[in-house]
Parts: sequence; C-alpha cells; structure tokens
Amino acid sequence: AARTAPEMEPQHIANSLNAFGKLPAAETAMLASGFTALALAVERTAPYMIPQAVANTLTALGKLMAAEKAMTAEGWVVLEKAAERTAPEMDDQQVAMTVHAYAKLPTVAAKVSPLAR
Repeated sequence: AARTAPEMEPQHIANSLNAFGKLPAAETAMLASGFTALALAVERTAPYMIPQAVANTLTALGKLMAAEKAMTAEGWVVLEKAAERTAPEMDDQQVAMTVHAYAKLPTVAAKVSPLAR
C-alpha cells in the first residue's frame, strides 16, 4: 500500500481501507507506513471524492484504528469538507454510512462538528 497509495484514485483508497478492515490479519501485518501512505492519499484525493468514496472511506476509517491514527488533523478537516460538499448528493445508504462512521469515530466527529468550530 505504501508504494501504490500515492497514485490511487479515491475509490481505490476506500476499497483498500475497507479490505484491511475486513481482514484483521492483514491489518496487523501492514506496516504503519502503509496506513500513513493511505491516510495521505485520502487527504490528497478528498477534494475530488464522490459521495460513495466519502462514505466508504469514512466507514473504513471507523473500522481501522491504525488508519484512523494515521490520519492527520488536516486530513480529517479535508475529509469533513468532502463530506459537507457531497452530502446534498448522497443517497440514503451513503448518508447512513457516513453518520454511522462518525458514530464509530466520536473523537473525530467532535473535532469536525460545526458545533466545535
């Protein structure tokens, strides 16, 4: 992941993060540098994400503690802006996934909430 993440498209990043979330042994085996590379790829691509990529990425980050920890404060802000930008276009499932992801990321949700600003 560390090698390929810099060139990944948003949906490929979300798919990779979700795959690691479904394979606990893979999450354990992946080096921190791999999660850091994926987190930086999220930050780089968030401004261009479509609603599905935003929802899938947040869902995956809610499952992967290592990836959540690899995200920078700026990365969370950029991803939150992507969520705000794409929210009007989200279908019911994407809204539910996004809200559920924030429920699994309470510290992040508190920091990016409009109430925290």
